Amino acid sequence: MLILNKNSGRFGLLAVSLAVLSPLMATGPTAAARLPWSQSQPQAESSLGIRVVVTIAPLAGIVRGLLPEGTPVTVLMNPSRSEHGYEFTPDEMASLAKSDVAVYVGLGLEPKVASFLSTHGGGKQVVEIAAALKIEGAADADHHDHAEEEGHDHDHGHDHDHDHGNGIDPHLWLDPVLMKQAVPSIRAALESALRAQGKTAWIDSGGLDAAEKALVARIDAVDAAYRERLGPYAGAAIVTHHAAFGRIAERYGLRIASVIRPMESVEPSPKEIAELVGAIREQRVRAIFVEPQFTPQVATRLSAAAKIPLGKLDPIGSEDWFGLMQRNLDQLVATLGTP
Repeated sequence: MLILNKNSGRFGLLAVSLAVLSPLMATGPTAAARLPWSQSQPQAESSLGIRVVVTIAPLAGIVRGLLPEGTPVTVLMNPSRSEHGYEFTPDEMASLAKSDVAVYVGLGLEPKVASFLSTHGGGKQVVEIAAALKIEGAADADHHDHAEEEGHDHDHGHDHDHDHGNGIDPHLWLDPVLMKQAVPSIRAALESALRAQGKTAWIDSGGLDAAEKALVARIDAVDAAYRERLGPYAGAAIVTHHAAFGRIAERYGLRIASVIRPMESVEPSPKEIAELVGAIREQRVRAIFVEPQFTPQVATRLSAAAKIPLGKLDPIGSEDWFGLMQRNLDQLVATLGTP
């Protein structure tokens, strides 16, 4: 429980000091850890010979689960950078142009990719994760209706609108249930590309069916682990670096009291810091989380002043989606402490 003296000047001084901090700069990614549930499914030892491109690293971990070992998957976005406002290079766009299968998130996260594929997508299989999940959003959307998402329950009774800068939260890959629902669309795209090129051995041998079944089972295990380990923290309030973890919070019963950077590319203003301080006090926030793509000065000072733990949640990670999900789960549990 966070108990603060509202008459104390501590947070007023904190807000002043934080207001003059230098802008947060990107830092490098951390290495992926291996999951207990991340067991390799049986796969052939040769490449399928098709060119597969994904926009962000975590999607590679999902797509590779459907492919024989050795099949290359190109990741366009540098995982050491924030996923927001990323400027794709000419070389990255050239890789996209040469692909047979392209997988991206949608919801405005990769506008340059979406624009390119809308005019140059002919002849390739394209999977927009948001469209596959029937999740639509616009720049002026304020709420995210989950009614169309099979299996997305609201057992914890929290009403989250996933407001993400006046739009819908695009961090779909951080929700295991949504990733499971996206697998059939990715599988269908891979199968179509293989059939179009007459490369059906992986399909005819049952390899693709077996890989899909194994991948879904592994994703189910991630979901089960999150439910089991976060269940005791139902209703716990946290502060995150930016609005990347609302889906995880809603799915597994946590509450996002506030975020440090309401706009990912802009340093928080004194007013926003003051509002954050108020949220920490009023909602009895149990932990603050930073992201490895940014330096943690603001969060570190808030954590010290409020006397609450500081952890690290990574929205991007590496190409091992399962490792990313485990590290985030371990950080949530370790930082929240005893239920």
